[in-house]
Amino acid sequence: QQQPQQQQQQQQQHQSHQPAEADRAGAAPCVHAEQQGMHTEMTAPAAAITCTRLSSGAMRVEWLVDARRFASRASTAVSPPIVLDLPAGRADGPASPPLVFKFVVTAASPDGGSMRSFQASGGCMSIGLKSESEVILPGRPEGEAYFVQLWKTAGGRLGVDLQSRDNEPWQITSIGSGLVEEWNRHNMRSGIRVGDAIVEVNGIRGNTARMREAMAAGGHLRIGLRRGATAAHNFDLSFGAGIDADAPLRGPVRHDFAQEICCRLPSGQQAFAPARTTGRPAKHIRIICELVPAAAAMAASRR
Repeated sequence: QQQPQQQQQQQQQHQSHQPAEADRAGAAPCVHAEQQGMHTEMTAPAAAITCTRLSSGAMRVEWLVDARRFASRASTAVSPPIVLDLPAGRADGPASPPLVFKFVVTAASPDGGSMRSFQASGGCMSIGLKSESEVILPGRPEGEAYFVQLWKTAGGRLGVDLQSRDNEPWQITSIGSGLVEEWNRHNMRSGIRVGDAIVEVNGIRGNTARMREAMAAGGHLRIGLRRGATAAHNFDLSFGAGIDADAPLRGPVRHDFAQEICCRLPSGQQAFAPARTTGRPAKHIRIICELVPAAAAMAASRR
């Protein structure tokens, strides 16, 4: 009798871990509309996220949601993670590191006030886009050369992953536990970042193999780096919700995610009621956001 009970407990434990796996799977980068990347969510059936780069330079993101969610007793619906590769703002500059966002849809009254549930609001909703990316505080400008000095003891580790192509300088692709992470804790505004390039180690330049050997040897390390491109956090955003793909958008509104992690439309423009607007039943609701880096938007306005 004890063995079947143990097997049942093991099955329940295994099932309890499955949503976490599904949630991690949902963090895969979304792809262009013609490929229709699929993402899973812990509390809902599979939901489709499509990302399309428009000729205007904007990125259009659509989340196709089962309409029944917006007739339920829930008050909030959150999308799977949306990973976007956005331009850094200059056509001739390096690409910006990917940014992660989520749609946050809440039940709302017709004037944009909060409601206890979508059922109570009659399907009326307010749409927000929340940044899930780490916001880097202003610090060194892109391309600036700088030096750090570290002391690497026997058995110590820098805690960075490096990548080099065609004997180009080592580029930092990830930062984990180690001396670099410790350095960053004490140098928040001028720390070493993913995307920075290592151009010199203890006076050695232009030889990636020798530079790596010097870093592995330990002792006193004087490391020269060059600041890589940083992610832009200032965008122009427009929002919409509807049954069809041609649902009208409201905006744009300029928003700095470094100041506030969630962007919504101004008061008075927040409430959307897609099912009421069409007057016909819907199986799915499209939650839409178009966003473009503010730097690119300002450059376009000057043309």
